[in-house]
Amino acid sequence: MFSSRLRMPGHYQEHVDRVNGIINDLRLVKCADNIVGSLTKKGLSGGERKRVCIGMELITDPIVLMLDEPTSGLDSFTAEVVIDLLIEQARKGRTVMSTIHQPSTSMFDKFDKLILLAEGHLVYQGRASESTKYFAKLGYECPKLMNPADYYMRLLHVVDRKHPTEEEHEKIENVVSAYNSIEQDEGDYDKSKLEPLQTKKLTAPTNFAEQFIILLKRAWTNARRDPLAGRFLFIEYIMIAVLLDLVCNNLAKNYDSSTTRTQLLFMSTAVVSLHSCQTAAMQFPSETPLFLKESKQRIYHTISYYIAKSIADIPMHLLPLMVYCLLIYWAIPFNDYDASKFFIFYFILVILQISQIGVGYILGCMVKTDTVALAIVPIFFQPMMLWSGLFPHVDEFPQGFSWVQYFSVRII
Repeated sequence: MFSSRLRMPGHYQEHVDRVNGIINDLRLVKCADNIVGSLTKKGLSGGERKRVCIGMELITDPIVLMLDEPTSGLDSFTAEVVIDLLIEQARKGRTVMSTIHQPSTSMFDKFDKLILLAEGHLVYQGRASESTKYFAKLGYECPKLMNPADYYMRLLHVVDRKHPTEEEHEKIENVVSAYNSIEQDEGDYDKSKLEPLQTKKLTAPTNFAEQFIILLKRAWTNARRDPLAGRFLFIEYIMIAVLLDLVCNNLAKNYDSSTTRTQLLFMSTAVVSLHSCQTAAMQFPSETPLFLKESKQRIYHTISYYIAKSIADIPMHLLPLMVYCLLIYWAIPFNDYDASKFFIFYFILVILQISQIGVGYILGCMVKTDTVALAIVPIFFQPMMLWSGLFPHVDEFPQGFSWVQYFSVRII
């Protein structure tokens, strides 16, 4: 539904009918409401995932469907089911082209046309059922009990492309020259009669508001399906708040305790900044491949994706932060004369938290794995902590480094 609403125009019911039709065609009715899954989450099987990927492309009702090894990683039965579904699409008038990895004999017999390449050269192009007769005429007869696909792989395989053996070189030369001679006999095409292809720039079929609403719904759904991140934030904030309460409970209300309160304020900004940034940075690398794929397809604008994801992630951070502030503000206390000051304290930390989520996205974009993202966040924050103004004081900075304080996200 997500792909249909972003890639195709129409009313909601039209999208529903289109998606249901594809689900029925690809035989995905039983798992229509299941999540796709990942390495850590159980979801669809390998064959079901392949069919979902095919369905994502069928949403736009393409005339030509090109696939790269749609049967790789599947068992023979599931692979043949995928091939049968592609044949059904071809019978509906679509041109289906696909690279294939080790097809079985029964799968090979279902191919309409076959293209074989050897070292970048065409060696056969025609009906798959006539390929064995063609190579038999060249002196390369396929054994009767052998899969033609396996035979062609052995026939056209070169162990070392840079240093082929004399036998391999002669074999490739024979099949390439034989195919080239057939092309010459059929005559050259008059290229002047060919009409130029009409190119069209890919543009998003939906406007910014529609993209934002759809992306926000997806981001919010994904956030609800992964509650562990929010639970860990709750646990971390509560543990740190309890520890600070035990150490700094009931500070004296005099000038001597002002330094301790300043350090606690710094500790609060450090905790909020580091945890918010790390959580955001670890989430983004796993979504990067999908985001890059959808961006290349011009399904939506980058800014709509960023705003939707940011808004969906913020509630997961706000509630744990509120619990943290409630636990430390009144226990220390910072200011128990005016309750409104608590909301100022909370609001400042919320603004800081939102800015650090953005920093986390930036750092997450720079790496490919969440492990690396987790490692680079402290490296990024150490200089900011040093030049925050607490140790040393701003007035004590060397003249050549005083400008660094203006790039720190912590204000003391």
